[in-house]
Order: sequence, then C-alpha cells, then structure tokens
Amino acid sequence: MKLYIDGLNYKRRFWRVETYPWNLKAIHKQISLFVKACQNSKIETVVFLDATRQTSEAIKKNKQRHALAIRKGKFTLPFGSTLIYGEIFKSLGVKVYYSCGADNDDTLAAFAQRDGAAVLSKDQDFFRYRDRAFKIYSDFTFKKGKLTLEEAEFNDSRSISKRDIIEIPKVVEKLPRLADLPHFVRFTPVTPLTKYYEANPVAAYRPLRQALYHKFGVSEIEERYPDVDSDGNTTWINLTVNADPTFSHLLLKPDIAVKKFMGEFLKKVECDPHQWALHEFGVYYAIYEIYYLAVGGSINFYNLMVDVAQPFLAKPKDVQRNGQNQKKSSRRKSAVVRKQTNMDNRSTDNQIKIENLESTENVYDKENVLLDGFTKLNITKADGKSKQIDIIKKQAIG
Repeated sequence: MKLYIDGLNYKRRFWRVETYPWNLKAIHKQISLFVKACQNSKIETVVFLDATRQTSEAIKKNKQRHALAIRKGKFTLPFGSTLIYGEIFKSLGVKVYYSCGADNDDTLAAFAQRDGAAVLSKDQDFFRYRDRAFKIYSDFTFKKGKLTLEEAEFNDSRSISKRDIIEIPKVVEKLPRLADLPHFVRFTPVTPLTKYYEANPVAAYRPLRQALYHKFGVSEIEERYPDVDSDGNTTWINLTVNADPTFSHLLLKPDIAVKKFMGEFLKKVECDPHQWALHEFGVYYAIYEIYYLAVGGSINFYNLMVDVAQPFLAKPKDVQRNGQNQKKSSRRKSAVVRKQTNMDNRSTDNQIKIENLESTENVYDKENVLLDGFTKLNITKADGKSKQIDIIKKQAIG
C-alpha cells in the first residue's frame, strides 16, 4: 500500500508543543515510531510539504498570526521547525516532496491519483476532487507495532467547490528558500521575543544573507519581515537588499557568525524559560540555515542541528521545562491504567498504577509508545508474562 501524507497536518502531533526545542531527538523518536509502524504494515510513505508562494488571503492570515505571536511574546513551535521536520523524515529513509509548482493539496491529489496511493490528511478539501480514485484517511493509531488508519468522513455541512485533478506539477526534494526564490524572500519572526529586544534578528544577520545572495549570483532581492515600531506595534518591513561579498568568509563558519551578528540577541531577558529556549533556538537556526544553504543543502539539516543542540541539552532541567511543566515541577504524576479485557468483563482488580513518572513524555521514553489518542502499553509483570493494557487516565498526585 502507498500512503501519501499531508505533512504539515501532523507536524504538531509529532513535534509536541511542550517539547524542549533543543531536544530534537525526542521529535525524531516520535516520527521514527510512525515510520517503523508503516514499515511493519508494508506501507510505503511519501511526505508532501507545502513550499508554494501563498495567496494574498493566506499571506494576510499569516501576517495576523505573526503579529499576534509577537504581541504575546509566545511561540508554540520553534522557528525553522518545518525544515527540520522534513529532514527527520528524510533521515529515516522517507521520500519528502516540497510542492512548489501548485498548491500542496492539488499536488498531493495529482500524485496519489497517478500512483494509486491513499491520502493521509485532516483536510476536507480532498473530497472536492472529481473522479478521484484515492482513499482519504484522517488519523492513525498504533497497534502491536503496526499502523491502523482511520478513514476520513466527509462533513456535509461544509460547502466545498468541486475541482478537477491537475496534471503532475513540479516538486523538489529540498525546501526552496533563498536560492530557489530569487525575486523575494519572506521571513517569519525568528523569535517570540521580538518586542523584548525591540527588533527582529532578521535585520541583524542581513550582511550574512547579502554574502549568500552574492554566492548565488543574485544581484538584489526583496526582503519582507515583521518588526516592531517604537510603540511596540508590529509592522512589516519591505526593502530591496543588494548582494555584498563582505562577509563571505563567514558563510562556512556559523559558530563565529552567531557571535558576530547575534550576540546582542543572546543576552538574557526576563521571560518564560520555554520561550527563551525557543528564542535561542531561532537565533541559532537562522545562522545555521545560511550555512546549510551555502553548502548547497548537501548535509542533513537535522543532524547538523542535533550537534548544535548538545550544549543546550546540558543546561539545568528547570531551564528546559516550559511554563506549564514548571508549574507542575513539584508534583509527582502517575498513570492509572487498565488491563485490556472484554468490554463486558471489567474489574477494578485489573487496574495497575505506574507511579513516579515526571511527565507523559517519560512514559513514552520508557515504554516506547506515544501517549496520543488510543494507546496501548506493554507491561511485563514479575512472573515474566507480558500484558497489553489500555491507558484510561492520567492523574497527578502529591
């Protein structure tokens, strides 16, 4: 079976918002469980990620979303998570296509129709295609190491306009960024702390980008990015930037470039520890992405950022927790679980308590399962017998 995945639909499921941003191996482990389950189920997967230029309406919505994030000083996912997300799938042997010739939905539908593949997406728009031959699945669970797919149901209360499946559009296997978009480049906020610094770091490392433009042979490029004005309001900067080779010697020295261009943004400010970690991650990501582009994307960006992450993973645990986990740092957690039985033959005698787990992520780490949706947990008792049980409740105690 072939399964073509609408990748961004599931990014937050794999990249949990409470995960410490530098702990990239945790995200890798989440995705690897999914990939392994697909392999065990004889499912061939391809991930499709959107890299098309957005419509004016989508741009307007994104601007509003970015303005809100800057005003609140809060991100849910780190800057650059999409590139790393795609690179993790690649590192696990999964083919990743970036849609750049047409809308991602249209692209995915065209490939699925041609290849006889099913589609995994939460997007109801896949029901709009005329004469579609592909099945649509909206969710998945794991059962005994294999993938179980949930077929999507059409919400007939929604009005969607029908459209034809298009011819196979252009896709690329590397995320198009500066090199593939020579006319302009739009930046999202690098950091949730723009208002604290009263500036977006995008401006600070412009000289490094100018060196990259020169390397690409692009004489000038229009840059667009959000910033804050003197009153703390979000404003969008549009300017034409000329190529300049002055700092070309730093393109392949990202560690030095971070200090050169981002030093002011690494001076600690008082804020939520998790948002500070997202800020640090974004600052380093911005420079290392330039390095990645300068070497032509010849390395796996996930592996590169794992190496960059090591000093940050050595920080005290209280710095690594987000605001929500900090509030719970003094509390012990347990998971109350029930042995799988016949629905008509339940008994409280079958309940088992697993105590002293710091978080649900620890359950995942220790038992190698995802605590997301309907989850099975394998427990080995003292007599050596393995039992499969359902998690029915997570309860904080203490």
